Amino acid sequence: MKTLGIVLACAALGFLIGYGIFGELAGRYVSISTILTGPDGIIEKGIHGIAGIDTMRTRILMCTVGGALLGLVVTLWKGKKR
Repeated sequence: MKTLGIVLACAALGFLIGYGIFGELAGRYVSISTILTGPDGIIEKGIHGIAGIDTMRTRILMCTVGGALLGLVVTLWKGKKR
């Protein structure tokens, strides 16, 4: 259970770092709800593609997964040292 907590905390930290780096569009940060939810229709999907929100979402997701993996590796590495 402790491992899961550390992995989730590192994933959240990775999300915040990714949002801080990649979440800005035209000088303003995109709302987190826009990043977490996908486009509703074909028109909105086209707008997201043109605006670069899909690329932004992918980069933030990669940071989140990277943080989770880092948390898992650190937890497993510390467990083996004991």
